[in-house]
Amino acid sequence: MRPFCVLMLLVVLLLQSCGRQEANSGCSFSLDYYKTLGTASYRVDSRVVRESIRRIIKSDADSMVADKQAKSYYLKGNSFVWIDRLGVDSRADTLLAYLRTVEADGLSANRFCVGLIEADLNRMRTLDFDSCGNDINHVAGRLEYRLTKAFLRFAMGNRYGFVNPFDVFNRLDPKDDDSVYVSYHQLFDIRMQLPKKGFCKSLLRLPSADSLGTFLASLKPQNPLYYTLCERLALPSLTRVQREKILVNMERCRWRLDDYPHLHDRYVLVNIPSFMLRAVDGDSVFEMKIGCGSLKTKTPLLTSRIKRMDLNPQWIIPKSIIRNDIVRHAGSESYFSSHRYFIRERKTGKKMAPEDVSAQMLLSGDYLVIQEGGAGNALGRIIFRFDNNFSVYLHDTSSPSVFSRADRGVSHGCVRVERPMDLARYLLAEQADGIIEKLFYTVTADVSPLGKKRAEMTAEQAAVADTLRKNMLVKSLNVEPPVPLYITYYTLYPSSDGTLADLPDVYGYDKVIANYLRNYL
Repeated sequence: MRPFCVLMLLVVLLLQSCGRQEANSGCSFSLDYYKTLGTASYRVDSRVVRESIRRIIKSDADSMVADKQAKSYYLKGNSFVWIDRLGVDSRADTLLAYLRTVEADGLSANRFCVGLIEADLNRMRTLDFDSCGNDINHVAGRLEYRLTKAFLRFAMGNRYGFVNPFDVFNRLDPKDDDSVYVSYHQLFDIRMQLPKKGFCKSLLRLPSADSLGTFLASLKPQNPLYYTLCERLALPSLTRVQREKILVNMERCRWRLDDYPHLHDRYVLVNIPSFMLRAVDGDSVFEMKIGCGSLKTKTPLLTSRIKRMDLNPQWIIPKSIIRNDIVRHAGSESYFSSHRYFIRERKTGKKMAPEDVSAQMLLSGDYLVIQEGGAGNALGRIIFRFDNNFSVYLHDTSSPSVFSRADRGVSHGCVRVERPMDLARYLLAEQADGIIEKLFYTVTADVSPLGKKRAEMTAEQAAVADTLRKNMLVKSLNVEPPVPLYITYYTLYPSSDGTLADLPDVYGYDKVIANYLRNYL
């Protein structure tokens, strides 16, 4: 391209005669004044500027999504965003004002090029050029690239988070299988907004509009907890560990979720690091202990709605438990009877005698091992159902001693609740009173004869069968309306009395987030 003359509207904006102006104001000069700037030292050659940008990109080791997008934009020869024949205008000042706020959020201004941008803006506006790498073309190139890189970092990070939890957590735990391709356990499935294809390119059209300041102001997180954590971050004498913990929980608040607890009057929240469940109904709140997935079999993070509860559920035993615990007892009728297990052929539904099913048959996946419902069932007497992609649920347990432990990471991914009847009453609050009576009868009755033919029952079971009040037995109850459920993970989170609780990083997720955030610290 033909070199073009920098008439330097932006150059003159910060001359001493202007003083400090508001971001959208400037000084007015006549064309006669611009003529005095028409010297070789003040001419911008777009080809030299582009070559300067290419050299900067070649030496820039930053590789976050925003950085890659900035590099790609210029390497594809797209038009300049911030500089033109008039220099650099007040849009750069608008952006710079927001970039300076990142330190209040615990991030490094250097990681957003603040000092470098300030220095080069000052060179442009005071005509402070020299031949030692600070000629006008190199300064313009540095400004163009760094303003774009900082803008994309700031906009993407504040709009969607600096860490993408889908990418990070769903590539964290490899599955234990024999495939030559590594696959991972899915640990994060909370519906949220993510940047769509072309988002960065659309962002780079914004600086040409008057709405840049409005857009930058709109990027602040929507989660109220973010601002509580900002206040905590401002406390004096924080240790490095305390500061890092605040920063990773602030990052969680940046994620733009499709739904939040504070948008509802009634909801159930499970915060895994607390090992507690909280049921909220307006100003009324009650909590109970939970047991959740172990470090090896983590409970996934998700948002859903509790729609139904099943009573005296049967437990279809996972393949991993069959492989690790049950297969060695293949053919033992006494083992299966003592655990109240039975076997069904998956394809036909036919019930099989344990002595007719070998270890190889159990491992084939063609047979289901099921535990009868009722007393002693691993799922307890009540299971709370909600849509999810993991086959997990909230449920009662036949081993209540787990709730006396401090570390209650004990399950294969489901959530065990300490007081299932209290949770059931809460969920059925808008149902008819008689339902609770039936519910209580169903979860306390001996239901061992149910589903058996008379010839299959023991004498004790036959006697029980004759006394069961079958009109009081309930198999399933709908929760109407469904109650929002949040299974989440915060290591700093308000307790029921409003104080900020400091919780252990039981799955090590804080460390994972902190590792990514270091690109901005």
